[in-house]
Amino acid sequence: MCNVDKKTPEISQQAKKKKPFTSFGKKPVGGKTELPVLKYGKGNNFHRFRLALTKVAIKEYGNLGKLIELEKYCVPKLVLTDYTAMGEHHIKELAREVGKMESDHPRLYGLIRQHMSMESRDKVAQE
Repeated sequence: MCNVDKKTPEISQQAKKKKPFTSFGKKPVGGKTELPVLKYGKGNNFHRFRLALTKVAIKEYGNLGKLIELEKYCVPKLVLTDYTAMGEHHIKELAREVGKMESDHPRLYGLIRQHMSMESRDKVAQE
């Protein structure tokens, strides 16, 4: 038997509960990615907001997220190499993906609205 004094460093409770630093005006979305709040008027941050939104939207919504980058609705196309039972599987998979895109429209819109400043929301409401 060995009488060795075990000295293990104890981590303070404060260090365990330490939260990651986030800068003002940014909200964490979907993990580590952050979206800035879109500001209205002179000195707005539209380009930075759009780049961040593109990354989050593609990660969260896939083909629907490409709408932000391409500025057009991108529906996946069906490519069949054969017309056997596997062709039927591809058709069902495509229909499922298109259906998910359609059901995600309100969620993407909500993500954009959530990260708009009050001035931006008021301007959109007026138009």
